Amino acid sequence: MSRTRMLEEYRIFATLTEKEQKWFIDNRENFTSLESALKVAAKPKKEGGACANVNRVEILGDKLKQLVNPVKSMDDDPGMLAWTEEKYLGISITYCKVDSCDTSRVNSTCKEYLDGKRGFLIFGVVIQSIREIKVKKGNSAGKKMAFMTIADNSCALSDVCVFPEDYSKYAEFLLEGNTVLIRGEKDMKKDSLIVKEVWQI
Repeated sequence: MSRTRMLEEYRIFATLTEKEQKWFIDNRENFTSLESALKVAAKPKKEGGACANVNRVEILGDKLKQLVNPVKSMDDDPGMLAWTEEKYLGISITYCKVDSCDTSRVNSTCKEYLDGKRGFLIFGVVIQSIREIKVKKGNSAGKKMAFMTIADNSCALSDVCVFPEDYSKYAEFLLEGNTVLIRGEKDMKKDSLIVKEVWQI
């Protein structure tokens, strides 16, 4: 059962009267779901239901209709769950923001890269942090470049470098919290991942 559906069922249960809730608790072993319980509960007490009067029969009938034909999808949205977990827990646990994006072009995870995967690598990631600096020496003196920490659902990479030429092309996508596709390759001299291309996802 999706979390969205669990939350909807909790909301419905919370709107029941105390006596109706007690009926559900007392009869919980007879039902496999709130929906099946509501089918029986939406009847007057004399017919074995949980309702004290005709108005409550109608109200519980409406609650049942909400579950059978919900106005919105009861499927979990990975992006929304990641956002909610981050908001309330400070970190997303179940999903990464990237899980709700089109990652069909991705051919490597951050973990695979750390484990030694090389070549033409495309990552689907969220930018966790970015630090912009000005180059002090060489041909690019005075131009901006950046160091980033990126993450997908496998792990985070903290040594990601965007050199000035590429940073000037893709700076609009390189924002903290943004989800992007990154084509990168390992720096032969250092352990950094060098960003070559960026696409918004």
